[in-house]
Amino acid sequence: MDREIRRWIALDHQNILPFLGTAVLDAEVEFPICFVSPWMDNGNIIKYLSSHPETDKIKLVSGVAEGLLYLHSQNPPIFHGAVKGDNILITQIGDSVLSDYGLTVFDAQTQGYTALPPEWARWSPPEFVFPAQYNMTSAETWAPATDVFSFGMAIYEILSGAPPFKAHSCYTARQEIQDGRRPDIAQSWMDGHQTSALVQVMTDCWKQERDQRPSTAGIAAILRASRT
Repeated sequence: MDREIRRWIALDHQNILPFLGTAVLDAEVEFPICFVSPWMDNGNIIKYLSSHPETDKIKLVSGVAEGLLYLHSQNPPIFHGAVKGDNILITQIGDSVLSDYGLTVFDAQTQGYTALPPEWARWSPPEFVFPAQYNMTSAETWAPATDVFSFGMAIYEILSGAPPFKAHSCYTARQEIQDGRRPDIAQSWMDGHQTSALVQVMTDCWKQERDQRPSTAGIAAILRASRT
């Protein structure tokens, strides 16, 4: 973990929330170590858009893609592991930044990774939840394609203002994804220039087969072009 912390502190990108260090709390609490980052008064992207509905969504989503590309471009790559609305914060000047990156760390020696809460299944690709059904190990699912799928679900969350499959339990949502179903796309999204561009990226990202999903570099390039 110390090695990972040093890597996180060294990260420097306008769409990555700076990681300042750690703080140790009372040893008797369940999680005595806290990760310290700057406070974002504007909160997460979902809450921000609810009070600023006219905000340029492509700009914010493009910023997330740039931050994700930066993480994936590290050597070795840093996988975010939890791309969702709660982990996309808005700065004082209205830029989007990724937070809580790399906290779901895969350990190549133990072939395991830190546990994710059941609710996270709403943003997880099928091979990540059921690796054996795809003839994969847990280690093999830990790849940029996993973050790309979650990024697609995060776009849905940004457009709708609600988590994917909000009406379902997390276990039912997991099965929906496993069976190849996705949240409904509102017709109004297809009618808007900005939102229709985001829908195209979203549906490409959440494809069932990981090798059919776009690369992070490809996503970032498409969104840059959409802003012009």
